[in-house]
Amino acid sequence: MIVKTVQNPDSGRNACICRNPPPKGKPANFSEEKTMKRILGGLLAIILNAVMATAQSGKIEEEVLKVDQQWQEAVLKGDIATLESIYSDRLTYIHSDSTTDTKATYVAKLKSGAGKYLSIKRDDIKVSVFGEAAIVSCHWVVDSIGDGKKYHSDGRYMHVYVKQNGKWQMVAHQSTPVSSEG
Repeated sequence: MIVKTVQNPDSGRNACICRNPPPKGKPANFSEEKTMKRILGGLLAIILNAVMATAQSGKIEEEVLKVDQQWQEAVLKGDIATLESIYSDRLTYIHSDSTTDTKATYVAKLKSGAGKYLSIKRDDIKVSVFGEAAIVSCHWVVDSIGDGKKYHSDGRYMHVYVKQNGKWQMVAHQSTPVSSEG
């Protein structure tokens, strides 16, 4: 061990600096090299973690998009069993006319034929993941039947999914018409 006494210029007091000498045959800056290697190793670990998180996020986005596509197919086919699986028991379904349904009331409308989707065309689909929650937003053009009336809608929707019991479930649907005014 190398011990060096130096004087602190501010206080005028003496201080001891202790340092282990480098191993035999190693340069005097060996400990600095070791420190740099540790820092670089830590930075590499951080970068790899970020890359892995990005890859994981992409995988989650794909899972959520798959469920959203299953929702579209099920709602067009009237596949109530699939919709009941996708919809959370705590679903809030807000239609473009601002009417609101729960899972129970919306599924009942679909079962009775009071509500039915005839066609859905989607574009500009985006997914944002927030841990165990994800938001899907898109532009959609929809032809549907509601309470015996035919509707044609041009709008945007937002679906909120939460991972519950190992699967992604829709907890909210919000549809908003696109304004035709410039």
